[in-house]
Amino acid sequence: MLCVSCVEPPPPRDAMVLVLCIGDLHVPHRTTDLPAKFRKLLVPGKIQHVLCTGDLVTKESYDYLRSLCANPGGNVHVVHGQYDNLTGVPGNGETFPETRTVQVGEFSIGVVHGHQIVPWGDVNALAGACWGFPKSRHWSIPLRDVH
Repeated sequence: MLCVSCVEPPPPRDAMVLVLCIGDLHVPHRTTDLPAKFRKLLVPGKIQHVLCTGDLVTKESYDYLRSLCANPGGNVHVVHGQYDNLTGVPGNGETFPETRTVQVGEFSIGVVHGHQIVPWGDVNALAGACWGFPKSRHWSIPLRDVH
């Protein structure tokens, strides 16, 4: 789940940033790989930020996302999914955080896997998750626009 807020006017068109939002890969547990047509679109070095909502399942999936990003050391942002047990990734034995707030240009983007939203599909529970992000009271998005 992503919650997005714009805190400044949009940048000029030449300053566009490519952000890949992806999650629930479940490779190899539920599928053997990403669909070939989709994988073909993912050109290494062209993507400035990767936002992943979790369930990478394996370190190989994490490494693949890092290989896509122009700056893998600082611009690959992953949150913990319900099937992630990737201790040691990204290092020092820690796991991915439950939530993250990422600044991409003028946008603040809140990232959460979504398994924490109980009951599932409940608008009030969804609103509570968005309120959990830092500075979220300043976000200018109505709840109906959060998908």
